Amino acid sequence: KQHEEIQYRNSIWGFLKLYVNHNLIYDIIKIDDPKLYEKFISAINEILYWTKVFKVEDEAKFVKKYKRILAKMEASTNPNKYIINLSTKYLKYKFKPHLYKEKKKLLISITKLEYYYQTVSHKKKKHDKQNTKK
Repeated sequence: KQHEEIQYRNSIWGFLKLYVNHNLIYDIIKIDDPKLYEKFISAINEILYWTKVFKVEDEAKFVKKYKRILAKMEASTNPNKYIINLSTKYLKYKFKPHLYKEKKKLLISITKLEYYYQTVSHKKKKHDKQNTKK
């Protein structure tokens, strides 16, 4: 079963990279953008919209997680810093698209947010590396 999940994750991840357009996201996500957090708010609201459309329970673990992230981001005095730190933290976790395979629209929205996290994390690493060389 674990092998099937890995195969599915790899195949759907490859498909979604094409659909979500990783290059476009990489270009529009800039860690020095003062409104970076607004892109994340929009992406999370899109996910929450699809959870309502698909009648996903408000008590579902991942719905709670996104609501909590949204609340913390909105309450933060520096939402961009919060997002950058969260993105760095999330990079160590494996994306599990097989959990959402029955709800394609939700999967696409979650994948977009996942790309946002990855892009911010990679750009932060690159930024830190460049600053330590100076």
